[in-house]
Amino acid sequence: MPGPYSIWLLPDRETTAHRRLDDLIADHARAHPDAPEFDPHITLLGGIETDEKTVGDRTRDLTRGRDPLELAFGGVSCSTTTHQCVFLLVRPSVPLLELRQAATESFGRAAEMYVPHVSLIYSALSPEDRVRMVRSIDADSLPDTVPIDAVEIVDTGGPVSDWQTVSTYTL
Repeated sequence: MPGPYSIWLLPDRETTAHRRLDDLIADHARAHPDAPEFDPHITLLGGIETDEKTVGDRTRDLTRGRDPLELAFGGVSCSTTTHQCVFLLVRPSVPLLELRQAATESFGRAAEMYVPHVSLIYSALSPEDRVRMVRSIDADSLPDTVPIDAVEIVDTGGPVSDWQTVSTYTL
């Protein structure tokens, strides 16, 4: 049983918003030796410890009959963890929070703090460098919203370079 698995919300790849986020992630990865490239995404639920079939079946059920989402961004922020080094906050919306609740219930997880975001870099930067990076990002150059048209299951075991998409479902 590989894993753990994560369920990601994916921006529509054909949009300017996706291209801008993808370019920003790639720019940061090139500028910082410990920063890998990864696809722009919003984690709906992570750390899922079950078999691939179960996570696929439950995710398919979660997405069935759901419409694409249009999510709005807040500001750029940072935290103290590698995978939330510097990120673009996503404003919680009723459809997003309903989908999150359905996912936690489907996987038997307790409700926990949820801070939806799009990571812009995964890195072990110092707190000072994180703050500098947040201040250096031109917020006006970032998209205001992003359309979400797919949900992806990713095997997030091991280093980022080993992460693999297991399944993708359209909304």
